[in-house]
Amino acid sequence: MRLYRTQWQTCKLKLKTRRTKKNSLITAIKLVQLDQSKPSGTKNQVDTWHVVRNKKPNVSKDAHKTAADISDVNRYEVLSDSDVEPTEGQRPPYVRSITTHKNPGNKESTFDKTLITDSPPQNSYSKSKTSEGPITILGDSMIKMIKPPKLSRSIGEKVNIKTFPGATIINDMNHYIQPTMKKQPKLVILHVGTNDIQRNERDEIVAEMKSLCQGIVSQSLSKIAISEIIKRQDPVIYIKRDKTNSLLAKRCGKFKWQFIRHTNIDASKLNASGLHLNSQGTAMLAKNLIESLKN
Repeated sequence: MRLYRTQWQTCKLKLKTRRTKKNSLITAIKLVQLDQSKPSGTKNQVDTWHVVRNKKPNVSKDAHKTAADISDVNRYEVLSDSDVEPTEGQRPPYVRSITTHKNPGNKESTFDKTLITDSPPQNSYSKSKTSEGPITILGDSMIKMIKPPKLSRSIGEKVNIKTFPGATIINDMNHYIQPTMKKQPKLVILHVGTNDIQRNERDEIVAEMKSLCQGIVSQSLSKIAISEIIKRQDPVIYIKRDKTNSLLAKRCGKFKWQFIRHTNIDASKLNASGLHLNSQGTAMLAKNLIESLKN
């Protein structure tokens, strides 16, 4: 009887070890699928981000039950504004057209911050070539309610939007932008700076934005457009915001980057919290983006 009990305990331990290994493999597969997901479709077809999933293997019911218990946590959730409005049908990253990107890890950015020079960076690609990728808009939570299909229909080209709530130029965007640049987008529109304006000085924000843009240009054929920082209900930073936008516009003129203005968006276009756009503000922002893309 004691021998049977010992054998039963041994089998139980082996089963637990195998289940732990299976859980680790399932988690690793999920992470690889998220990193390697790619948009599909023809050139004139509106693309959305989807998770690429493998065919379901033949596993036991217990394995399915275990996989369902795995939580998918975004370690950068602390960067989000506390009152970010939920969007309809919110799903994990890369499933929605407008996504919140995961933390890529504390890896050093390939966009060297020493590229803060006054001369345009040299592109290693031939000037006769152009990128055939989609138009991509990257930004903070101010752009979260814009619908990519509507922009695509309006300009007749494929548009992707990726939003990173709470993201700053200085600490986050060098990491967040790297997966997008692997797809060689035709045009990159950056709508960031909203979360930097309260904590950082004007010159620091502009220098980091310039470094970010030069990193994009030096490693791709993508063109650059900067969307100016939108007003929030905080009169203390109004002057700083205006001066920052003015300096950004000058830098864009110097490096021949497009600068998208939003002078028609005032405090009345913000929601009750005063931090994000209401429906009218979102429509106005989309209109400004469409007009700039058409021109």
